[in-house]
Amino acid sequence: MAQTADHYKKYQVYFFLYLAVICELLIIIVERDDAEADLLMQQRLLEEKNRKIILELLKNMPAVAAAGDNQLKVGEERKFTINVKGLGEEDEVTTPPEVKVFKDGLEISSLRYPEQIEDSVVHGATGERLYRFTWSADNGPGTYELWVQAGTNRVSLTPDIDQGAAKIKVGTLEFSRKEIRTALDSDPELKGTPVEHFIEQSENLNPDKFIVEVVSEEYDQLQIQADPLVTAVGFPSFNEIKVRGTTVDKISNMNILGGGVALRPDNPRNPFYSPDPERGKWVWSNTYNEPGPQTVTVDARDSRAAGPKSVSRPISFNVEVKQPYLARRKPFGAFAGEFFEMYVNVAGLENAGSYKWSIELDGNEVTNGTGNVVKYKVPEDALGQSLIIKSTYSSRVYQVLIDSASESLSTSEFLFNVTAPVDRIGSQSFANSGEYPINNVFQFVAARCGRCISSNIENIQPSDIRVEVESEDGQDLLDEVQVIPRTNPNTGEDQGSLVKFWLRGKVSRDGSEATITIRFGSVNERYTVLLYQE
Repeated sequence: MAQTADHYKKYQVYFFLYLAVICELLIIIVERDDAEADLLMQQRLLEEKNRKIILELLKNMPAVAAAGDNQLKVGEERKFTINVKGLGEEDEVTTPPEVKVFKDGLEISSLRYPEQIEDSVVHGATGERLYRFTWSADNGPGTYELWVQAGTNRVSLTPDIDQGAAKIKVGTLEFSRKEIRTALDSDPELKGTPVEHFIEQSENLNPDKFIVEVVSEEYDQLQIQADPLVTAVGFPSFNEIKVRGTTVDKISNMNILGGGVALRPDNPRNPFYSPDPERGKWVWSNTYNEPGPQTVTVDARDSRAAGPKSVSRPISFNVEVKQPYLARRKPFGAFAGEFFEMYVNVAGLENAGSYKWSIELDGNEVTNGTGNVVKYKVPEDALGQSLIIKSTYSSRVYQVLIDSASESLSTSEFLFNVTAPVDRIGSQSFANSGEYPINNVFQFVAARCGRCISSNIENIQPSDIRVEVESEDGQDLLDEVQVIPRTNPNTGEDQGSLVKFWLRGKVSRDGSEATITIRFGSVNERYTVLLYQE
């Protein structure tokens, strides 16, 4: 007996040693799986950050700026400054500026670097390159357009000897073609855009132009011109009255019929204010309180004492005044952890580049930008805070009608309370009062999102979803539930959890009533259906 007991104890020891080894292996496996999951999550976050960097670089291409319109007399010359701005540390102007001069739509001359265009002795800010050229008005009076072109190496191909394929340089960084393609396809506005488009756009920046009015020294007929104008109710509107036949500083007076006033170049209210009258502009201004078409008539006189030539013929221009409805519906909320988007432009104020905006959270500014579209990733910890968008047009607050049903104007400030994303059910293959065979495959999508765009959708975990199906006599008809959390294979973004379920049991050939109940998070939905045997 003693020998048997010792033998048993020996195997007992082996058994516990075996259990210890198994437990250790299980711990290693679990830790390895956790490490792999953590590594995948970090990799996904890095890829997302990489996409954002690429898009930020591609969307902020260097630009050619030829700021300011000018007026010269025949034979006069003036120096002009070209600004190539938005350059990074390693960006270079690989195609120096060229200026092409047009009159009446025909190219009459061109200026090239370094013969007629030279590097400026005035130094620009960081990220800028300045050039200067001198142009003389030797081709008679008229309107001249001086178009400026240039190119950079912001986006270019670089050989990769190791991989045997060219990489794409964007600023100081290099990316594979696949990385650029993935980033572009993740942005709805750039999806499908060829990579070569950005290389070409970098090498040939969008041109800009100077407009130069050349006038005779004396005794041409005074003429004025003005373009049609579109504006919005409640917004101070301005329209340049262009002067022909003499210089702006010779204008003594302008008369206005149809509403509004004429502002001299040196009037502080003039948006083109200049203390030098010769370089300034005459401007008509008015603020309308009602929508509808308007007609304004203007005439002018100058101080040359040239008789009838010093009096212009009256000219008229049309003003279309629109109700300032938001261009798109105002978002119904802002949600913690989600991408927020709002279009702040209104009818009548239609130059998207003239909008500026800022975002505040509980009174503290967190970001700002230009353009008519506000985009912002709301932080997770902003839940419960107030998000305020403050928008201006041409640096002025404007009036807004939120939608066509609105009757009262409000200022261009928009308030949202930051709330949690919403649990949602969608794409159901069944509906209340529907009739289905019991062997049908039933399905729906479970997701969490406030603004349900691809970047905001969150899958619902399988353990959080409850499906119940009960006949009218209390029979449990649920057979099996399958939950498939879906992700986009290219971006890794959640697409909502696809839930499929199957039924079993006996139902009447004529049909038996049953109740489908679905629960997850804040969702608690009940559907009454009629089930029948096929």
